[in-house]
Amino acid sequence: MNMRSPALLFAALGAACGSVERPADWASSLPQPQGAFAATGPVDALDPAAIWGVGDRVEYAIEVAIGAERRTFTFSLTTTQLPAPRDGIDAVHPVHDRILTRTATEQWQHGPFVVYHAYGPAKVRAELRGDDGTECSGEFEVESLAHLHVEDVRTAWSTGVHGMFRALLSLDCMHATLMRLVRRPSAWSVLSRLGRIDVRLDWPDLDRMDVVEASTPFGKVPTAWRPLTILANGEPALDGRVQFTWKQSPLLPAAGVLQVEAWHPDDPAARITIRLASAKRGVPPDHPDPEDLRGGLRRGMTVDDACSLLGGKVEKTLAQGRLADGRRVDLLQLKVPRWWLVVVAHEGRLQYASGGDHMSRHWLKVRGFVPDADPATSR
Repeated sequence: MNMRSPALLFAALGAACGSVERPADWASSLPQPQGAFAATGPVDALDPAAIWGVGDRVEYAIEVAIGAERRTFTFSLTTTQLPAPRDGIDAVHPVHDRILTRTATEQWQHGPFVVYHAYGPAKVRAELRGDDGTECSGEFEVESLAHLHVEDVRTAWSTGVHGMFRALLSLDCMHATLMRLVRRPSAWSVLSRLGRIDVRLDWPDLDRMDVVEASTPFGKVPTAWRPLTILANGEPALDGRVQFTWKQSPLLPAAGVLQVEAWHPDDPAARITIRLASAKRGVPPDHPDPEDLRGGLRRGMTVDDACSLLGGKVEKTLAQGRLADGRRVDLLQLKVPRWWLVVVAHEGRLQYASGGDHMSRHWLKVRGFVPDADPATSR
């Protein structure tokens, strides 16, 4: 993000002319993070079945300490607009059985972790109110996670976090306070950029990121801490870390961020803390029918009727076994014109359907599916 301001230029020109050097492993010497904290406002429970909604609102309490001085702010992010529905093939979410919102492009990432993403531009309003009566706001676009289920918190840390920081750093009434808190960029770095100060986030490489069950405003949930640096013209301005959890509603506008701690690289007593104060859900953009499996298919339809409707046939049985609730199910591959459909059937009736087997297998996994040792002799 670029910021051009006479006040910032004046502050930067008062700094030293040399750039700052420090070891590459600086993050390994960070102090221990703060413990659990409580929200000061209402908090809706985390819900993997909920999607982005207009009116989703996440609010944070910010405290800035510079010497003996303390300043407090309230920072909020509110979803004001979601992208229009897109045409194309729809699918049913493997975790909560709801049809995708169709406000975004869907894709699967697979490998050691199964990650489900659905992106599309959403508008979010950022507002900042200071304890001295100052107020400022702005609207920006982020990649909306219409649905997102991540099996491992460690794979989710970067998605969307930049949007939250970009919104906060771009609010004018925060600039003066931040410029008193941060290590200022060198005069040469500002002059060489024709008076511009480029502010961005930098995430140091980590060999590992520990996920722990921690007490949060949502109860005990998996969380992780990730070190970060705010760079000004490529030079460290603030060191810190962010604690995050599942990117689930109602935390989608803030990408799962629970709290942030950051401090001046040379003076840990000059610091800023950002902690979740409240999180409320808005209204989702559509209300899918949970029985609709798309393409004319519905939950409870017989496999024979599905084949007749689509002009296809059962090509093979991929797996058979039992769900955690005791139901026996078959994972079937249907050959239909121009593609393969994979369905989960119980007593010959559809429970789930997907193009290809990845989403159907994940649907089975989250329901405790135990396959038979030998599908050919399981009955």
